[in-house]
Parts: sequence; C-alpha cells; structure tokens
Amino acid sequence: MIKFVIFDLDGTLLNTLEDLKESTNFALNQFGYPTRTIDEIKNFVGDGVKKLIERAVPENCTNIDECLSIFKENYSKNMYNNTVPYDGIINILKELRENGIKTAVVSNKFDKAVKELCQKYFPNLIDIAIGQSENICPKPCPDGVLKAMEILGANITNTVYVGDSDIDIQTAQNAHLPSIGVCWGFRDKKNLEGANFIAEKPEDIINIIKKMEKLSISLEDYIEEIYNQVLKFKEAKVTAIAKALGVRKASVTGALNLLAEKGLINYSPYMPVTLTEKGREIAQNILKKHENITEFFTSVLNIPEKEARETACKMEHIVSDKVFNNMNKLTQYIKTNFKDIEKIYI
Repeated sequence: MIKFVIFDLDGTLLNTLEDLKESTNFALNQFGYPTRTIDEIKNFVGDGVKKLIERAVPENCTNIDECLSIFKENYSKNMYNNTVPYDGIINILKELRENGIKTAVVSNKFDKAVKELCQKYFPNLIDIAIGQSENICPKPCPDGVLKAMEILGANITNTVYVGDSDIDIQTAQNAHLPSIGVCWGFRDKKNLEGANFIAEKPEDIINIIKKMEKLSISLEDYIEEIYNQVLKFKEAKVTAIAKALGVRKASVTGALNLLAEKGLINYSPYMPVTLTEKGREIAQNILKKHENITEFFTSVLNIPEKEARETACKMEHIVSDKVFNNMNKLTQYIKTNFKDIEKIYI
C-alpha cells in the first residue's frame, strides 16, 4: 500500500519560473551580462541553482560564485513575487493528507528556499522538505530521497516519487522507487521516458496511486511467500510460489522481475529465488504485523485462530503504523489485566 509520496518542487508543485528568471537576470545585470528569456531559464533549471547560474552566465565567466551569491540573496527576498502552486495541487495534497498518506519534497533548490516555500504555500500539507546542501548531493543522486524516507519511516514498497523531469525519473530509479512523471512542468513529455506512470493533470496522481496500491499489496504477498519458502527450503521456486498464491507462473515471473528491480530479491530466470537483506527486512515486518494482528483478534476479540489469520492476511497490507501500534498496545494491556476476557463473549 502506498503510504508516502515524495515530490519534486519546481515544475511539479510550484510554478517558480518567473521568479527564477527575475533573480537570475538581476544577478547577470550586476556584471553587465546579457539577460535570459523565460524559455532559456526553463531549459537551465533542474540541476540546482549553481547549474542554473553556470548555464546563464556567458562562456568563460570567471565570477560564477559571486553571481550565484547575488542570485541567492535576491531570490530569497523575491521568491514569492510570482510563484504559485499549479492548479489542483493544493487539493491533491489535501486529499493525500485525508487518506493518511504522508508527503515530502526533495528538490535541487537550496535547502533554505525549499523549506520556506513549502511552509509558505503548503502549510501543514508537507511533512518533510529537503533541498540541496553540503550534506545532501543533488539529484539524480538519491541522498535527499533516502533521507526523507528514513525520517518518514518509509520503504521502497510503500513509497512513490513524483517529478517533472528526466532528472526526477533517474532519481527515482537510483532510489529503487516507482515514479510518476507529470506533464505540466518545465519539461516536455518526451523527457519523462522511463517513468512508471504519467500524470497529465494533478488529479491523475490520486488515480495512479490507487492502481499502485493494488500492485503494492500483491508484491508484499510475494515477498511474504518467498520469505516463508526460504525459511523452510533455503530458497523459493517459481512453481512453488505460483501454487501457494494460486496464480499463474507468468504472473509470478512478472512480480519477481519487479521485486528484483527494487533490489528486494535475487532472481534470474530458471534459478531459485532468495531475498536480499532489504527484502528480508520488509518480509519480517510484514510477518510481524500478521502475527500481532492475529494475536489481537484471538486474544482481544476471541476470534478462532483460522479466521483470525485469514483476516490478518488482508489487513497487514493496509493498516497504518499508528493503528497497528495501538492494536498491539491494547493486546498487551488486555492480556496483562484481563485474564478471563473470553467470558464476555460467552
């Protein structure tokens, strides 16, 4: 189930082009350099403000750092002049929040500006905002995305990355995340080749996430079954997985390829399947949820174990961490303080 969405900022959530152009040209004017058009700025952005300035100044410029410093100072004072969220973005962020999905922004813009823009335009709608800094390498390096996931408690099976450029798609791939490429940003659709999904308008993001949730639940079932087979036989085989899950071998092969792409399993055609360390960790978390939810049903609700396990199998993929933790706390409290709770069900 998708529980976390990580967004790019410029060209994805906010249209910042006019303010970027104004501050770039302000810096260029200080040195008597030719100014740039909005279309030129559109082609220069995406790799961070240093690259923006490097591309904007004349060839063989020797004072890029000075120009960059002037740009940053001017932009910090003027980044709200013309910048606006794209139509529909606020509603999408609100809907994600209402559905219990946490959000983050990871941008190549300098960190101070990223945090201030998110606070200004998306108060209480973005959980984490990370920009470029000395400690965070620019995208397509996945550092910022991985840091956001660590803070949020996310993993690669429940997270999706959303952006408007080829840099964003590469970033998602480097972080082993599925990606949604958006068509309303600074790049043409042809630059989104490699994206797992394409959103023509903001509302499409919600529909895509709903589709992804079904796929995510299915992949978790595969991880869990592979883990169980590895525990019993030290390896898992396509035929055995297909039989256990009641699916065709072709379906298993497709799922295994996806899990291998995410770095969760070791898999080659006609060879046994094993879990990577990351895959093993995710499988263990799924099984922990399964066992604890089962215990909640048997110990607190007095449900027969077979029925409890069947229900837990459905719930383990969709229950939030908060609900799961509270269920577990209640189970332990009931077991400690109410030894004969089954009498109330007579």
